[in-house]
Amino acid sequence: MISSTFTTKLGLVLLALVALNVNVSARSSRNLLQDTPAADLTQYFDSPSSEEPRVEKAEGPISAAIRQSAASWLKETEKFYGDGTAYSDTVESGKSFACSMRELAPTFTRNFAAINSEQWENGNSCGRCIKARCVDDRCLVKNEDVLVQVVDLCPECSKGDVDFSFGAYEDVTGLWPHRLNIEWEWASCAPEIEGTIKFWPKDGINPWFTAFYLSNSRYPIKSLKLNGVELDRSPFQFWTQHGSMPESGELEITADSGAVVKAQVKSFWDTQDLQIQFPADI
Repeated sequence: MISSTFTTKLGLVLLALVALNVNVSARSSRNLLQDTPAADLTQYFDSPSSEEPRVEKAEGPISAAIRQSAASWLKETEKFYGDGTAYSDTVESGKSFACSMRELAPTFTRNFAAINSEQWENGNSCGRCIKARCVDDRCLVKNEDVLVQVVDLCPECSKGDVDFSFGAYEDVTGLWPHRLNIEWEWASCAPEIEGTIKFWPKDGINPWFTAFYLSNSRYPIKSLKLNGVELDRSPFQFWTQHGSMPESGELEITADSGAVVKAQVKSFWDTQDLQIQFPADI
């Protein structure tokens, strides 16, 4: 006969195993992987990708003034240094991440990153791109530029740290994820973004609460007006209007560069293509 003491102990062990499994999420497992020295991992794969497990899953001429007014964050000569880590496989969209990006360019469904709290800037860095390279002697790939889009926040990361997708991390380092020294600077996403800006209503809207996302903008959006009134932006990238929901309206979208495009929203209840995009040559 099995004693009650044994049954109790067995139950506690099973509960502990369940708790461990729940806690080892994509971000938690990243920390376990990254504590392993790089030299100890190279023996496990002949080519960097061969053994990767899956963890989850109004356009017109632009004035010379606008062409010369590069966004303040886009300073290609300013370089940052920190730890490069990784936490996620390829995704279909960025809506499950902190930036809530409903649509990603094909390149950025694979090449994306979470950035540290300080440089996330309360969500203002969502949709920006960085150009990163490995400067660690342990890397199999060094000083090869890789373009990734910021789609998420890494709360535990220090300034300069970047938490990559697995594919981007492999491109940057040539290795399976752990913790290596990287160098990076801000860069433009524009060459990878095609098509037009899309409108996505937020869950929970009602006649007294208007909230929505914009996706696939060629440049990060600095501000947004609806029928001439400035809208508020959440750190998680949805825009809100105070007061009752209009039946339709005009959006005035201003990029970080200062360029402006305008579009008509036919209904605030429906996902729609706004049929506009910022020019590629800002």
